[in-house]
Amino acid sequence: MSWTIPGAEKRFPAREYVEHVNRIGGFNRYGEPNFRLVWGQNEVDLVYGVGPDGRKGQHFIPKHGNIPAWFIDCWKPPEIISPEVWYAITWDWEADAPGIGKYPERGMYVPAPFNLFVRSFNGDRMTIDAMPLTHWVIDLFVPNLLKEQESTYFQRKTAIEQRIAAERDRAARQAYDVYINAGLAFAGRAGTHESNHERWEQRIREKQAGMRISRDEIVRRKGLGHRVVL
Repeated sequence: MSWTIPGAEKRFPAREYVEHVNRIGGFNRYGEPNFRLVWGQNEVDLVYGVGPDGRKGQHFIPKHGNIPAWFIDCWKPPEIISPEVWYAITWDWEADAPGIGKYPERGMYVPAPFNLFVRSFNGDRMTIDAMPLTHWVIDLFVPNLLKEQESTYFQRKTAIEQRIAAERDRAARQAYDVYINAGLAFAGRAGTHESNHERWEQRIREKQAGMRISRDEIVRRKGLGHRVVL
């Protein structure tokens, strides 16, 4: 059975459906919807490189394969991929430009991992059976997408926390091993300003004990400020 797409449903979703999706899916950190309803023949991507006609530069390609059906696009935060990885896998060396544009600093929308249509073939003819956009479709798919998104976030958060804890444990063990296995600094001699100061005071007292005149006697006779005339 093939669904019939009403004429009013093509191209842009009805306002009531958009509000329904936003009410369930919410908004991201930039105030944009977490999920968008898009018609497969509307959305395009700007890409760079060599086109089918051999021309270098910017090109627009259909984001959803130009399929006449509804799609749900999901917002992904920018931290899912680093700028270095983005440019490493998208750079077009012939055009000397990123193949699919600049790094998405505000995140990007990607198609949901399912289709709202069925593709069938009869000989050389392909038929697209598209589902209509209804409230029950939104109630069925959007909550599951939101749950998957939250699960992915908590998994990533848990992995980061575990990695930080492991790094702290490793640093603590390393510091403990260094402390236990370390010897005295400077081959056992004094290694701090305070202990050096005490060591030098002791040496001065030993030298003064062997002198015929002490420092105090010199100060008493000559004073603290004097000069020698040669």
